[in-house]
Amino acid sequence: MTARLARVGPAAVLSVSLLLAPTARVAACDCDSLAPAEALAASTVAFEGVVSRVVDEAAPGGQPHRPFVDPVLASFVVEEPLKGPVAAGELFELRSDASLGDCSTFFAERQRWRLYLAPVNGRLNTHACAGNELLGEGVELPRPGSGAADSPPILPLLAGAGVLVLLVMGMLAFALPGRRAPG
Repeated sequence: MTARLARVGPAAVLSVSLLLAPTARVAACDCDSLAPAEALAASTVAFEGVVSRVVDEAAPGGQPHRPFVDPVLASFVVEEPLKGPVAAGELFELRSDASLGDCSTFFAERQRWRLYLAPVNGRLNTHACAGNELLGEGVELPRPGSGAADSPPILPLLAGAGVLVLLVMGMLAFALPGRRAPG
């Protein structure tokens, strides 16, 4: 019996210690992320931008959203175009590809990202190995469509200039002596 315990004892201790040891989440996506220069070269479109909205798209038949199965739509306000046909201030929508599983990149509102996109399953997309970089969280949202985050809106400036012109004309009308028709 002692000989049997000597053989089984170490295996039992090892099994119990493995069960009690802390575990880490293991991702199914096994890759090395690309360096920025490699990621830029491999991408079709690249930009830095802020996530303005994230929407879990419904599963078929009204079922609850299923992570890694149902797509997620993330909207970005482009701050700095790096490559491809994107412009500062543009609203860029990115739909996750459910077929990527754990290799998907997960976004949250008010995060600033540097993204590298290339065609995946026939449309622009990205994944965990593309070299994307989270640059900040809880950042202020830039205005989409402004062309640049710091540029002043043009319509209020034009309206203000118009009001100023009307005020000056009104003051001149009162200040200049009036002409009277000869009678």
